[in-house]
This record gives sequence, structure tokens and C-alpha cells, in this order.
Amino acid sequence: MRAGLLSLAMALAAASASAGGAPDASCEAQASKDHLLLQLQASDKARLRKTAPACAVGDWVACPGGGSCEGNQCCPNGEVCPSAELHWKDCPRPKSADCLPPHQRPCEVGASVTCPGGEPCSGNQCCPGANGTTVCPSAAFGFSDCQHPKAVDCTQPICEVGAKVPCEPGANPHDFCSGNQCCSGANGTFVCPSADHDWNQCEKPKAFDCLKPKPEPCEVGELVLCPDSDAHCTGNQCCPSADGGPTSVCPSAEEGWSQCDAPKKFDCVGL
Repeated sequence: MRAGLLSLAMALAAASASAGGAPDASCEAQASKDHLLLQLQASDKARLRKTAPACAVGDWVACPGGGSCEGNQCCPNGEVCPSAELHWKDCPRPKSADCLPPHQRPCEVGASVTCPGGEPCSGNQCCPGANGTTVCPSAAFGFSDCQHPKAVDCTQPICEVGAKVPCEPGANPHDFCSGNQCCSGANGTFVCPSADHDWNQCEKPKAFDCLKPKPEPCEVGELVLCPDSDAHCTGNQCCPSADGGPTSVCPSAEEGWSQCDAPKKFDCVGL
């Protein structure tokens, strides 16, 4: 297909050059040539999007709009490079082509995905492995009923303060933490991903943060978002837990108000 379009485009170009004193024919030939070249570019982009060759993170690959890139870089058209690591998004536009293995592509919690070894899994399940089972890449963040945590996490991790979570997905198969604790790393300790936003009693900060962003500053009684769900609250009220667990005090409640199961997880008053 590509060779045929190129040959036809070259033939039209030659016809345009020989048109000489026939400006209408020359313009028509040029327009047809431009149309075919646009078709060729669109075909190339669609082919790359659908059949991009498999790659590893950091490989030197072709960009969908032309040019090339390697790993965590932006393509000339502003898109994330097809071989950038999962969740890297420091470009104006997201990936339109992804050459990484299926288990290293973004997914929703519970989605049907592929285990690192190629077996299918969905959500809170275990993947087989030579050294024991690992958590499925699309499992809910914090699911830990397998022998090892996720080797790859294709979801956008969200957790509650104090939740039992892996210190760093795939880094240490036995290293979990809960809330305000330190994780052990090769270059020193670092803060657990589910620790309070402002807790910093380790040698280094979080390697990644699974908590929702801190709320914007608020006034007492203001309508705000609850920390662990999509519910809203106003002042002296209780927020539900995402999993039906204990309630917590609304972030905009008065100081000292404590009529819920747990205190505030975030306090936006006076920030």
C-alpha cells in the first residue's frame, strides 16, 4: 500500500513538472499529489498506532507524527513517547501509540489485563510466577492476598491514609507499609506511600504518593470533598469511607468536633 501510494505520488510529481504551459493541469496534479501524501502520512500514523512493534521502556522508537524518541521524552508533536514508562505524562499530549507490553499500559481497576508472564487476570487476583504469585496489574491498590505485590501497576493508585500498601511496586516483593512508617531502600529509608501528607520522619520523602491531593484551603462550614470518596460534606458532618468502613470528620469541621468514628484525615481549615 505504502509503495503504491509513493509510486503514484512520484508519477504525479513528474506529470506536474512536464505540464509546463498548462497551469490548470499543473495545479490539479499538485493537489492530487498533496492529497496522496496526506493519505500516506495518515496511513503511517494509523499503522503505528495499531501495529507498533513491541518495545521495552526506554527503547529508541518512531514517534507517531514523525521523528523519534526514547523512553521518558516528548515527541516533536508534543505526545508522550511510545516507549515512555507507564504513568509518565510530562508532555502536552498523552500517548496515541503505545509499544509497551499489554501489562505495562494504563488500565482501570478490575480490567482484563495480562500478567507479566503472559497469563490473563482481572482485578484482585494473583498471577503465577517462578518465585511465587504476584498481584494482578489491575488489582485495587493495597490488595495483598498474593505472595508478592504487583510487579507492574497499570492503575492510577489511590489509597487512604494508613492503608497497607507496597513501599514501591515491584521494588521489594516483601516490603509493605502502613501509614506513618519508613520503607527501607538501597540509599536510605523513605516515607510510606500511605503516610500523612505532612509526615516526614524518614531519610527521604515518598518514592510515590498514593493519597489523593491535599484539599484547597477552606473556611469552617464550607462545602468540600471528603478525602476517601466522591461524597461532599459541610462543616460538622461525617465523611463515609470508600469501603464502608469507619467514618471520618469532614475537612471543614470546627476544630475539636469529634462526633465521627475517626478524626479528620485532612484539615483544610486555616491552610
